[in-house]
Amino acid sequence: MYRLFFRDLEIGTVQRTGGDFPWHWGRFEPTFVPEESDLTRHIADYIQISAKKYPLIEAEDFEPLHALEEQIAADFLDLIDTDDWRLVDGADSWSITVPEFQEDQLIAWR
Repeated sequence: MYRLFFRDLEIGTVQRTGGDFPWHWGRFEPTFVPEESDLTRHIADYIQISAKKYPLIEAEDFEPLHALEEQIAADFLDLIDTDDWRLVDGADSWSITVPEFQEDQLIAWR
């Protein structure tokens, strides 16, 4: 099990369940308090809105999907285009990019 961080803020735990290069995925259990700061509220909003993508992908409903992706890029680029995400396992740490949160506490990352 990994601990997920954004900068020095622990966001939750991740249990990797699979992958298909370059993507990996697993179960996500949040441990942060969304109301604690502006940053945690921003991350909580990103988690909530990114989960809206996957039902649209599965339904192949591309017009609203593209609109949602544009909104996510406009509002959350600071969380997407960054090297500040990492997974930690004891003394080992790996940078990850583009974490996307899905319904049912799933996460995918590169």
